Amino acid sequence: MVAAELSEEPGFLSWVGMEIGSRLYTITAWESDDAVRPVMRNSTHLGAVKRLLSEDFVAAAGTGVWCAHHLNPVRVRCTSSARLADPVKSGGRCACGKPLPPMPEYW
Repeated sequence: MVAAELSEEPGFLSWVGMEIGSRLYTITAWESDDAVRPVMRNSTHLGAVKRLLSEDFVAAAGTGVWCAHHLNPVRVRCTSSARLADPVKSGGRCACGKPLPPMPEYW
């Protein structure tokens, strides 16, 4: 429910929910750290936070906003040489001279 509402917020990119062992994780991606601020006033999000903090719901919890230190380029694999190459830096061509396939969609 919270993730569905968050997807309507400006600056929202995506979310992932996962379980590793007995730990549950929810990760959201935003266009900027400023885009996260309005979420703190979202009534569904506020209700979930209240439940998290006041009910016997979890044994432990941590929250935060992480910002990328740096992002490496997305590289695509040449279908001729099998090399990974940065299509922006290489002008869309592999070092072997063949054109690179189109960039995949990503955030």
